[in-house]
Amino acid sequence: MTWISDRRTLLRKSALLAAAFPAFPVAGESQQSAAASSKNSAAFFDVKQFGASGVKADDARPAIQKAIDTCAAAGGGVVYLPPGEYTSGTIEGRGTVNGQSNYDWRDDDIDDPFVKPAKDRMKAMGKSIRRSFPGGYPSRTVYPHLVWIGGSVDVRITGLSFIYSPTWTMAFHQCDRLSLDGIYVHTKLNDAVWADGIDIDGCKDVCVANSTIVSADDCFAIFSGDFWGPPRACEDITITNCRLSSSANAIKFTEGDVKGVHRVTISNCVITDDSSGFAFLSADGGTVSDILISNVVLNLRRFDWFWGQGGPMGGVLKNRDEWKGTPMRHGAVFPGAIRNVVMRGLIIHAVGPGRMQGHPDSYIDGLTLEDVKLFVSSDPSAPFDDTVDAMSFSYAKNLKLRNFEIHWETPELKTWRSALAFENVEDLKIEGFEGRQAQPGSETPTVTFKDVKNAVVRDSTPAEGTGTFLEVAGDSSQIVLIGNDFRKTAIPFRLANGAGKDAVRAINNIDPSA
Repeated sequence: MTWISDRRTLLRKSALLAAAFPAFPVAGESQQSAAASSKNSAAFFDVKQFGASGVKADDARPAIQKAIDTCAAAGGGVVYLPPGEYTSGTIEGRGTVNGQSNYDWRDDDIDDPFVKPAKDRMKAMGKSIRRSFPGGYPSRTVYPHLVWIGGSVDVRITGLSFIYSPTWTMAFHQCDRLSLDGIYVHTKLNDAVWADGIDIDGCKDVCVANSTIVSADDCFAIFSGDFWGPPRACEDITITNCRLSSSANAIKFTEGDVKGVHRVTISNCVITDDSSGFAFLSADGGTVSDILISNVVLNLRRFDWFWGQGGPMGGVLKNRDEWKGTPMRHGAVFPGAIRNVVMRGLIIHAVGPGRMQGHPDSYIDGLTLEDVKLFVSSDPSAPFDDTVDAMSFSYAKNLKLRNFEIHWETPELKTWRSALAFENVEDLKIEGFEGRQAQPGSETPTVTFKDVKNAVVRDSTPAEGTGTFLEVAGDSSQIVLIGNDFRKTAIPFRLANGAGKDAVRAINNIDPSA
């Protein structure tokens, strides 16, 4: 089992490694907290005390290996690389890194803007707002990672297991040529809040393959942050052949994105026992762009009230003030952008809605969903369920849906309405859609347009029981229906709520009477 690459490895700037030992508590920490921790822990192993110089020309491998071996013999602990340049070859781990974390359940008393809407709803319903916190919170000040590596080049970790971390299990800050292959990450679903699987911050040329991540928080968080130093863009990321489970998001492009995330492929993955599939967020001005997600199966479920709500995907562009619901500060950071995202070949079983929400000042641009089968049901045991439309899109342009199916399953909700809803969308193409509104035979439209401009719906086949296929409202214009099969539809389209009489043109469709 290889801890770091069998190629010559240069660990630049600073890096902190948690050695891997079976059944012993171990921890890795960021450089900022390592010195403070060392004063209070006997199990702290500085590689310079074992002969490493921190000079690039010197071989640091024997010293690093000796520090890890000594740490193992001592029953676990932290192996620390102070700032410097360390050149190393293969370093052997010990199988399993076990953080032996524990969690406490108590009433939520922190001001978390991302949880606040659900918290307010629970309180309004008179329901408990108990949630999990890491053991010792808030008096505890250090929540170590099992692996933290920063400013490093040619890092490879294979064949090791990382379990029960008290916080982000593996964190990589501005590393280049990072490879994780055949690893196993596990924390307790629903309990281990903040215990992300793998956080990738400002890294370039990253490949994660053939791995299983079971995390009570996000399996992957990908971003360009500024809390470990000046930010840089996170680029050229590949995630493939992985199995993921999460109480939060399987893949999250996080809100703390300053310089952007670019060129990411995610393929051939199975996502099960998961609360929310994909999240695209930006609150600190970064742009998420050129993302390809393909050949993924998702089987989603609900966890506790403070986790995700069982939806397949979510996109939100807000700056920090908007997240907090406070007045906009002068000079506040622009919310960021989402551009050129393609999701292809997805089979999704969801128990919540999918919502992609841009911003009035930053439309989601260039989103494509194709070859998607979405099955929507509900969880009667969930504390609440706010699903209305199966998929909704707002403040988006150059949006394409091709070969998109939506199927409503049981148990059903009375609040369910339309299959697709679009609001403030420009340049929309829907091709090969199949589905209907939630309740067969009802007057609820299958698809709703509000303030939609320049849209084409073609070659689509509404399912048996479709009442009105399309409702067009508001300041919508240049809507074209072409080549659709409306034989199972009572009404192909209707105008509502201020839509102009010339808003829709119907060309070469098969009429309901055919």
